[in-house]
Amino acid sequence: MVPIDDSNPAYIRDMNKCILCGRCVRACHEVTGIDAIEMAFRGNNATISTFGDKPVLLSRCETCGECVNRCPTGALVYRSNRQPTREVKTTCPYCAVGCQAYLGVRGNEIVRVRPTRRAHPTRGICA
Repeated sequence: MVPIDDSNPAYIRDMNKCILCGRCVRACHEVTGIDAIEMAFRGNNATISTFGDKPVLLSRCETCGECVNRCPTGALVYRSNRQPTREVKTTCPYCAVGCQAYLGVRGNEIVRVRPTRRAHPTRGICA
């Protein structure tokens, strides 16, 4: 049994449910360009790991949620799984690039954020 990593404030990582499909690694590398996680070790010891096998909170993870959205097994799940009742298109305030995003809103609270794939300037890939 591998201990559950609940260090990230947005999602929980339970590697006991992971089937090593690599979807999270590809999203972190190809979609976001962050490379916070990678395949580590070989054979029966293979796992998805952060650099130095540290908790996610201490890694390069920017909590974008791309890995969580792609996990087919529930090894990565949002802490709050509340579904939004409506979406609002906005501009991300993280940097000066001006990426577009949809905010999932429930009541007066933002419960989800997802990128817009067809919007300029970065077509949903925030770097």
